[in-house]
Amino acid sequence: MPMKKYAFLAGLAIAFIACNKSDDDVPAPPKESSFSASIKEVFTDPHKDLKNLLVNDYIPYEITIEDSNSDTEGVSYSLISKRDEEKHQVFNRDFELYTDNEKGEKQKVTTDYISFSSKGKHKFYIKPIVPGTFQHTYLLQRQINGKPEGQEQAYRINFNAVKITITATNKLWPSISAKIKIKIEDGINVKDRYLSPEGATQTYSILYDGKTYQGEKQGETIDFSLSIIIIETINEFHIIQQYPNQEPYEIVYYNINFKTIKK
Repeated sequence: MPMKKYAFLAGLAIAFIACNKSDDDVPAPPKESSFSASIKEVFTDPHKDLKNLLVNDYIPYEITIEDSNSDTEGVSYSLISKRDEEKHQVFNRDFELYTDNEKGEKQKVTTDYISFSSKGKHKFYIKPIVPGTFQHTYLLQRQINGKPEGQEQAYRINFNAVKITITATNKLWPSISAKIKIKIEDGINVKDRYLSPEGATQTYSILYDGKTYQGEKQGETIDFSLSIIIIETINEFHIIQQYPNQEPYEIVYYNINFKTIKK
């Protein structure tokens, strides 16, 4: 056989092998997800909403999972927290996760994800354990027998949580008077500006024992002067933020307990 014919056949073989190898190396396109979800807050306390969250509050959420795939054998779903130090999303440092057990009691989640055994409605809680502006991202993953299947779905959950510390004193000598000092912490990160906004003015008042008192900012605290402290609960603490040429923004914290120091 002429050398040209051998060379031609060898070239065909190499081309065939190269084509086969190229086809094998091309990854399969990701399988489209058959599921989706919605997440919303489900507060039942009439005095609690996203505006007045405190550190150690349990923020209730409801996730509704829909899945067009009728095959449910071995199927589960995981809501995974995506770590982000700048946005207060470090599990067990910035926040904790909870679900309800069979008795309806809050049960702490020990992993940075929550598992759901079926589609439908499920309830869970986020508990902020530090003050700050929380900008969370969660990934919902469908699993079959514990293995991921389909593309993950991303969901955003945003809220602010503050820490309120109250110092109250009753002065009994030489005359009776009282003072309540309120310290507010809204976080230490650059973006933690919920109650320390730039360019806005703030006014403060409390409803205590049926009477309204105006407060004055003194350094790190807001001070209120009273005649005497008997009940160790502030019924309402109002903060009104006012930006130029904008409507005022009011935040109300309810039923804040404290201890009184006698002098």
